[in-house]
Amino acid sequence: MRRPALALLTLAACSGAPEADYGALDDAIRTSVREAGFGGLAVARVEPGRVTWSNTYGFADFDEARPVDAHTPFLVASLSKTVMALLAMQLSEEGVLDLDAPIDAALGFEARHPEHPDTPITARMLLTHTSGLVDDFITLGAATTEGDPTTSLAAFAAAYLADPEHFGATPGTRHDYCNAGFGILGAVIEGATGMSVPALTRARILEPLEMADSGWRLADVDVARVAIPYGGDRHDGLFPQDHEGFAFYPATSFRTSIDDLSRYLATVMNEGRAPNGAAVLDSEATARLLSPQVQDVDADQCLGWYYASFEGGRFLGHSGSANGSSALLFFDPERGVGAALMANSDAFIRARFGDREDRDRLYAIAARIMASP
Repeated sequence: MRRPALALLTLAACSGAPEADYGALDDAIRTSVREAGFGGLAVARVEPGRVTWSNTYGFADFDEARPVDAHTPFLVASLSKTVMALLAMQLSEEGVLDLDAPIDAALGFEARHPEHPDTPITARMLLTHTSGLVDDFITLGAATTEGDPTTSLAAFAAAYLADPEHFGATPGTRHDYCNAGFGILGAVIEGATGMSVPALTRARILEPLEMADSGWRLADVDVARVAIPYGGDRHDGLFPQDHEGFAFYPATSFRTSIDDLSRYLATVMNEGRAPNGAAVLDSEATARLLSPQVQDVDADQCLGWYYASFEGGRFLGHSGSANGSSALLFFDPERGVGAALMANSDAFIRARFGDREDRDRLYAIAARIMASP
């Protein structure tokens, strides 16, 4: 591929504090990006209700020498699950979705573990990865396409639940991280509301929070601005990958810019109230969203969100990994400081095969952002 003349470009987009206040942080991140293999990066430092600093580095498209900027949408992969959790909590608060009721009625058929037919599967189980469902990556791969998916969530859910090989432990007894479960959750939400997940998300989250660069489908964003996903690394050679679509898209298809993602995190950290004053949840519901749900199974698992320890700290949030995309969204509940980070890099994919250097750099950058005063 043709390389731009510049190997690294930095653009500043500060909010709430002078750029000089975060000069040391910026220098450290710039050095890390230069040493790392990922080509484009967007980061932000967030406090409750406000974004204190953000910056972008490198290129969204190397062939076109198009730099990452504050409005470049990235695929954030499994960070998508936190958006679904917020949507589910909103509907629960309004009595539209009962998190502890069997999902059968919303789906229009009985959804049961074939070996445990007397144990209903609930939305809370799907949100906490305790439904008994397991990921079949052959099936999920077949449900992955170039561009937006054409299969409905209802069709995906019906087909996935019909295969007895897609079940493991008794529902409610074990934590098995499951992307398919969030695809099924999307079908449950659509069945309960009569509206599509993209329409609900736009009306209930994106518009109130003024997230204009975000959406579930490529059709919902400006594709010309979306960061190209890249495999490989910048030093040994990057190669562009397709913009993928997933029939189980509520698990992994959300695209958003650092401008939008940081505002979203600031809202969650501020008990559901956005920097613009909009409220997407009240404080009690936000507390429930971010509270561990299945203490006897996995004490770190909240609704969609989870607690993780890295770089000597314990944080609440989510990571995201897909072909050509890596993302982190975490905050320190004790200090009230959070970090949003997105890269058009397969750092997390490479880590699964033993190349952990770039993944570890991303975690180190997130931790440094949260440690900054």
